[in-house]
Amino acid sequence: GDNPASIGQGEVYTDAGATADDAEDGDLTTSINTTGLPIDTSTPGPYTVTYSVTDSGGLTTSEIRAVTVAANAPPTITGQALLSTAEETDIVLTVNDLTIVDPDSTFPADFTLIVQDGANYTRSGPGGNIIKPVVDFNSPPDLLVPVQVNDGFSDSPVFNVAITVTAENDPPVFAGTVQSPWIILEDTPLPIAVTDL
Repeated sequence: GDNPASIGQGEVYTDAGATADDAEDGDLTTSINTTGLPIDTSTPGPYTVTYSVTDSGGLTTSEIRAVTVAANAPPTITGQALLSTAEETDIVLTVNDLTIVDPDSTFPADFTLIVQDGANYTRSGPGGNIIKPVVDFNSPPDLLVPVQVNDGFSDSPVFNVAITVTAENDPPVFAGTVQSPWIILEDTPLPIAVTDL
């Protein structure tokens, strides 16, 4: 196998092993003693795997394979899909709404969405990713929801997801005081002004 060998943080390291042959004893591969395994790929850094074998004459030889676990590259959110919802209507955010750059992770399987609290909305759902604008909030400006993604090792910087909230035509509501009943004669017109309500 490769020597030196390299692997990304969090990946599964499968050692290629070694073979040994002796002029007198022949194939000694099954007698090789291996140390340094398993490699802890959750921690970046250099590791060594040592292979040792002793022949029938008591002579020992060793070989070392250098293995480097490369540090995880954190993800970065670089953009988003166009998102909109009506006033006071839920919208569900997912990683599929985002453009994510991460050279050592698979989209979308490796990512978890982290939604934060903010102004003018509430969060609900198991991951807090169901967003509901507060009563009577509508764009402009857009609703801004700070989010991050995690690739299993690192969080991305915060990205503000912009959601356009479209206005709804709310029915009018009487805000004045309750008036006393009006008494009029039958078939008599009664002019009413807005100020009377």
